[in-house]
Amino acid sequence: MVGTYVPVRVRTSVAPALPTWDSKRNTSRAVFTSYERELARKSWTSTSARLSRESFLPFSACRLCLETAIDPVSCVHGDIFCRECALSNILAQKKEIKRLEKVKDQEDAEAREQQARLDAEAQERAVREFEMTQNGLDWTWKAEIRNGRR
Repeated sequence: MVGTYVPVRVRTSVAPALPTWDSKRNTSRAVFTSYERELARKSWTSTSARLSRESFLPFSACRLCLETAIDPVSCVHGDIFCRECALSNILAQKKEIKRLEKVKDQEDAEAREQQARLDAEAQERAVREFEMTQNGLDWTWKAEIRNGRR
């Protein structure tokens, strides 16, 4: 029967939510059903991440440049770095910290200026209301009209 077609019965229905009585005691089944195996095969394509021997760095690799460490130094956690990579990374971090401090100082100065502006406006409003009260004008009535209360 070489080259003849033999029909294969494929189960296409979804399994019931609760297993039947017979399936509870069925121990001859494989760990994965063919449906589960197909789902696993689809989710682990050739582009998905799989760890292999190439995925791990050798012991002597620098953790920054990922090459074999030249003039290696170690941190207190045991990570190994090239001396040049470690120093350049420390300098880059210091530079970034200084930049962030300047940004924070600018934001603080802008916040102080905004607060000073708000304080000056509040003081000016208080003086204006005081002068209106001294002149016999009812400033609360005008404020209520302005706020839509009257």
